[in-house]
Amino acid sequence: MTEEKENLPKKNSEPELQNNREFNNFKFSVVGIREKSILIFLIAQIIPLILLAVIAWQSLIALGAGIKDFHPASKMEDRLTKIVDENINRTSTQLIVATIVLSVWVIFVAILMASYLSNRLQELIYGISKFRAGFRYFRFCTKRKDEFGRLADSFDEMADNIVGSVHSPLVITDMNLRIIYVNEQCLQVLGLTNSDTILGKSYKDLSIYPFDTKYCPITSLHKGLDKAEVFYEPHSERFLQGSANYFTDENGKKIGYIITSNDVTDLSLKQIEVERAMAAVELANKHKSDFLARMSHELRTPMNAVIGMNNIAQSKINNIQDKSEFAELSEYLLLLKNSSNHLLSLLSDILDISNLETGCIKLINRPLKLDEMFDDLAGVLRLNCTSKQLELVTRFENIEHYNFIADGLRLRQVLNNILNNAVKYTPEGGKIEFTITCEERSNKKSLILFTVRDTGIGISPDTLQTIFYPFEQANLQITRNYGGSGLGLTIVQEILKLFDSKIAVTSTLGKGSEFRFAVWLQEDENVSRITACDINGCFRGQKALVIDDVFINRMVLVSLLKDAGFLVEEAKNGLEGIEKFEESPEGMFNVIFMDIQMPIMNGYEAAAVIRRLPRKDSQTVPIVAVSANAFKEDIDKSIANGMNSHYAKPIDMEILSVILMTHCKPTNSMD
Repeated sequence: MTEEKENLPKKNSEPELQNNREFNNFKFSVVGIREKSILIFLIAQIIPLILLAVIAWQSLIALGAGIKDFHPASKMEDRLTKIVDENINRTSTQLIVATIVLSVWVIFVAILMASYLSNRLQELIYGISKFRAGFRYFRFCTKRKDEFGRLADSFDEMADNIVGSVHSPLVITDMNLRIIYVNEQCLQVLGLTNSDTILGKSYKDLSIYPFDTKYCPITSLHKGLDKAEVFYEPHSERFLQGSANYFTDENGKKIGYIITSNDVTDLSLKQIEVERAMAAVELANKHKSDFLARMSHELRTPMNAVIGMNNIAQSKINNIQDKSEFAELSEYLLLLKNSSNHLLSLLSDILDISNLETGCIKLINRPLKLDEMFDDLAGVLRLNCTSKQLELVTRFENIEHYNFIADGLRLRQVLNNILNNAVKYTPEGGKIEFTITCEERSNKKSLILFTVRDTGIGISPDTLQTIFYPFEQANLQITRNYGGSGLGLTIVQEILKLFDSKIAVTSTLGKGSEFRFAVWLQEDENVSRITACDINGCFRGQKALVIDDVFINRMVLVSLLKDAGFLVEEAKNGLEGIEKFEESPEGMFNVIFMDIQMPIMNGYEAAAVIRRLPRKDSQTVPIVAVSANAFKEDIDKSIANGMNSHYAKPIDMEILSVILMTHCKPTNSMD
């Protein structure tokens, strides 16, 4: 600003300190413009009059001088003529000279007045241009209140109003980012008291915001953003959000930057409170999900033992000689199996609803044979209907393609929940219809419609929607009469969302209900697939390694493998399993079953170590993960650590047959 100030005419400027700022002061002449104009006008009028008076006086004197020599005309004609001619010539010459002098004088006075007015206007224009160019400290501060003085005062008042109207931090720089103006609010944020310490300095070094970051307004302007990110300023303990625009001259040329800041502290604090509350809720949900996952794992372990031992007992029951004892024991085992399956179903519902709420469940697409799934569901449904003397009608219609790629496990879970509800809420002697039909085919996809109708107790219109809420049932009487967790239909609705589908319900109280939904299934062109089969003794002489920290889990799996003909080695944790594998001859083990959650070393770590061992069979031996959880992320993590597949507990003979037929080759010669 000092450099700009020195460029002004010294006779018309005077430095002055006002409000701790440096001002450029323009001081007009002591004599006002009006008084000077009158004086110049009077001078311009008086001087020509004086010149004319002198010329007239001289002319009279000349004429008088000729009268002294007057004689009769006859004698003096020549003399008078000569005198008159001389006076006329002299007078004409003087008048011409006076006219020329007067014209020059008038032109000079006009130029002088125009120059004076032009200088005053140039001073005003220059000062206004400086203010417009970003020098917001500039003021005229005139002492003489003539027309130009009052105009300058009006500008000063306008400039004060403009500066005073900005209540947030403001900075103006040139195109080289040198600071040419900062307001008081900006100085307060920076902890400064005098603008002299910042004017002319680089904006990069003195900016409120870290330069060239997401918080910098100029950086955001260059990226085409309206505003920068909210920045916490520690000195003022405020949250500020800056925005920048180009500063232009009257021709639109960019001459600098103008940076403003908005105080968004109140909004930011509220947002922080909301984010903290959301984080607390998410943390609580995570803790809940972790707890349910741990409890599910812990509860599944004894359930796995109960179901596994029940299967083993049923497989051994044929050795009993006493048929009456056989029938009684078989009935007890069937009741035990049904009870344990029911308990396992409840545990699965609790875990599923928690994971569906947090988005942990993803669809896992695998080959699905729709007709086989229908037969399995219809077979189980037929047994349940027989026990309640219900009429069952099943239809598998208009299906042209049977093989699909889909998450058959989740689709089966949806249908099981709906079918079990139909059996549960239909009194004896009622009727259930289960239908699967193809509604449409397009681009190697089939729209499959699933429909379940019953003649059960029905649902009243006012409670029809609440049946999809978690833990909700129609009324307390139903809860007392039929039991259940109230999660089945909620799980159905959430799983169908993953299929981009939704369930439709029509029901009449006391007459029955109809549940239907349709899903698009991708057709599978490769129909060759391993299915469950009888593997008793098929793998005689082959060897398996079972790694699990729970004795009862090992016992169940070992028993099933022995029935299939395997010789089995056992390990209690991942580290012991690695040692067993390293100590064995190369190619000794045909398959490894690996639990995931184990002490000392978990299954992921153990599988990764086995794959890195310097022996050929470390890369080829099948490693099958067996865990209480089988979500997509669990399966992906198992595959990422070198395992071939991942299955959920409990493992029964049907699942085991699929695993073994997939990863092992049956023994050709069997006794």
